[in-house]
Amino acid sequence: MKSRVFKKRLLATIIDFVIVFVVSITVCALLITSVFKDAFDQQAAPFVAINLLLNPLYSIVTYGNAYGTFVMLLISFVIELLYYSLFELLPTKRTPGYALSGIHLCNDSDSSMTARIFGRNFLKVLSRYLYGVPFLISIFSASGNAFYDCVSKITVEADDVGGK
Repeated sequence: MKSRVFKKRLLATIIDFVIVFVVSITVCALLITSVFKDAFDQQAAPFVAINLLLNPLYSIVTYGNAYGTFVMLLISFVIELLYYSLFELLPTKRTPGYALSGIHLCNDSDSSMTARIFGRNFLKVLSRYLYGVPFLISIFSASGNAFYDCVSKITVEADDVGGK
């Protein structure tokens, strides 16, 4: 059960990242070509945006315009946070990736999920900037939950609990 949910979560993460990546790269490339046009080579704008999204820590060190780099990373971070949080606040409690892979969020506590969803997603997005280490903890945890799931007391379960 644990490995099946992990595989579904990994698939959902890839699907959601592709969606977020397309939106973020568009916004970052537009920022590079319009707002920060003097700081970056305009022909390299899409590649700079891709590098910012795929390897953010390296990008902070590499690019000369620290202000522009930090602004684009902050915008990308906010886009991801809003994407996950807004979808998970819907009654279905799932992003498109979760829906396609057949998993959903479950509340492990009696308190409201709204604040915990934002906290969970903040840690989840931060996890990507830390190269997924908090997510990879789910491989070794007994329950199969990621670090941000344990902190927020929200779990992810498969829709087909019957083992199909």
